[in-house]
Amino acid sequence: MSKNKFFKKKKTELTPWEALQGKKEKKSKRFDFFGNPKMISDRLPKLKKYQHHVLRQKLIIIVGSFLVIGLVALYFVSPLSKVQTINVSGEKTVSKQQVENASNLHTNDPLSSALFNKKKTLREIKKELPQVKSLTISHDKWNDVKLSIVEYDLAGYVYKNKAYYQLFLNGAVGASTFKQPVGNYPTYSKFDQPTILQSMVAQYRKIPLKIRNGISEIDYQPSKVNNQRIYIYMNDRNKVIANIDDFADKMAFYPSISSKMKEKGVVDLEVGAYSYPYNKKS
Repeated sequence: MSKNKFFKKKKTELTPWEALQGKKEKKSKRFDFFGNPKMISDRLPKLKKYQHHVLRQKLIIIVGSFLVIGLVALYFVSPLSKVQTINVSGEKTVSKQQVENASNLHTNDPLSSALFNKKKTLREIKKELPQVKSLTISHDKWNDVKLSIVEYDLAGYVYKNKAYYQLFLNGAVGASTFKQPVGNYPTYSKFDQPTILQSMVAQYRKIPLKIRNGISEIDYQPSKVNNQRIYIYMNDRNKVIANIDDFADKMAFYPSISSKMKEKGVVDLEVGAYSYPYNKKS
């Protein structure tokens, strides 16, 4: 035997364990788990069944997608996708029609646009009605839109141009005019500068409600040395002299001071905190 034949034979020889594993592998390819011979024809029905299952799934997905697209398209061209009516609730100082007009929403507008553009609608309303604090847009039934507003509370009435205008706690002045104030609210006179009026309202809303209810009128009375001075006329017939910038802090002392007054007079909070009768100045 030549040297080359020896090495070739040596190289192809397997160990008994390797030979056994090779036989098992060949057998597994030809027989199933139970030892029965595997036939190609046995695997074809399963393969066809799997292919049909995959095709059905794809067909369902395609048909379902077209059906959904068709329904969505049908909805958007139908009357159900348009605003039918606009209802308003929560109004106090404005009318339902004013809110609807200011919202810039109309019947037959797309319902989706009305429901998902809340911020834009609120901006439109506040341009015309600054007393509106917040807005909720919802829909009733299928396509009825509901505008629910919340208004700022009244701070009183501003007197100018021989008419009264509503003043709100956010400092906004309403557009509607009144011949007389309505309700137990103070009137603001001589506040010609909007910034001064807003500063006054900012102080007014800080004082307790009990003291607010006791105020009848607030007049802006600046002097040469003090452009913050105001006169406050109370429902109990006392007069208060104060400054706008510390009005809320100083008015906290009013109930205590007025309770000690023997007769009606002036409560001076401009510099200190003291009182004197109308017929006597100290």
